[in-house]
Amino acid sequence: MTSYAKSTIENGCSTLFFGDPERTKQFFEEVVQYPSGDNAQPFDFKVTSNNTLSVSVCSERSRHALNFNDWATYISLGALIEQMVIVASQFGFSIEYDSKTASASGNWNFSFSYRADLEPDPLCSMLSQRESDRRSFHKGDLSASFQKSLTQNFNFPNSRIQFQRIEEGMLPYLSQTETLVFNWKKAFMDILKWISFDSVPRQLRGLPWKNLGISVIESKIIQAISKVPFLFHVFYHLRWHKGAEMSSKQKFRSSAGVLLISTSSMDSRNLINCGRSLLRVWTYLCGSDYGVQLHTSSTLPYCHHLVDSSHLRQLPSRNRKTYLKLAPLFFQKYFSLDSSKYPVILMRFGKSSPIPDDMKALRQPIQESH
Repeated sequence: MTSYAKSTIENGCSTLFFGDPERTKQFFEEVVQYPSGDNAQPFDFKVTSNNTLSVSVCSERSRHALNFNDWATYISLGALIEQMVIVASQFGFSIEYDSKTASASGNWNFSFSYRADLEPDPLCSMLSQRESDRRSFHKGDLSASFQKSLTQNFNFPNSRIQFQRIEEGMLPYLSQTETLVFNWKKAFMDILKWISFDSVPRQLRGLPWKNLGISVIESKIIQAISKVPFLFHVFYHLRWHKGAEMSSKQKFRSSAGVLLISTSSMDSRNLINCGRSLLRVWTYLCGSDYGVQLHTSSTLPYCHHLVDSSHLRQLPSRNRKTYLKLAPLFFQKYFSLDSSKYPVILMRFGKSSPIPDDMKALRQPIQESH
């Protein structure tokens, strides 16, 4: 029995791609670069035959205050699926799966079929450039032709992509929701477990602190809270969220615009398609020298409120007012969304220089054992 990637990929037989070990290894090395919340890498893989792959979710790595109803898990699954589709196309293989059986507590089975006429996906060469960039940007193009090239090519069923230039009127909502974790201890502590403060990381998941786009002093504060959680309340009363809001506004002002992916309902198939759209548009932007930062705290809590109006009770009172009063106006004014549409994913983007290695997300490597 051969297994790949400790606790991440288990190989129950020989290899994928009809017994080609080199292609199988290369495939997994690229597939594990899929995006996930806090880079927790929640999925485990098992090769069940020469052309079948089973994917399951690790409940511990997917647990997060913002992962309402496993919505974030389905979005990550969609991104993983599209990552697999793009990588497999290099070898002439297509992938099929049954979206009707999708469950965050079960397995998803993918079958690989060789097609002699299949061309490599145009995004193959850009996959390695996709990163989350929390630095300030340098504006960039947001022309109608640029927007059209993305919205026409990267939409999936019930997944709609929209763009909007940054306007000053957006900033109160965006900055207040972006700093939700500085007010909500549960969400803050969930993120904290995935932040590495070590010069040599002890875990190959999560994020190095430099990836967060914060100063050395801020990193020391966060590290202190990780050791003494009570300090969260101390810094909350010192209104540390105000500094975070100012920094957030500055970063939004430096961006070319924001991109929104919305859907008509929050069922698993639609969220998977939103994740597929996300992976493609994110990859394309990074491959075009843009930096990208996701802002799920601007969307998912509000979506949960639309589905269950009692949900906001668990949030700090200040943030409840933001989602109740500002969110409907924000999404109606800038994206023409009413309460029947769900804003699933929002990201800011702008021209950016390559990310230094010490800011890049950590990845669990492929390891083979017997």
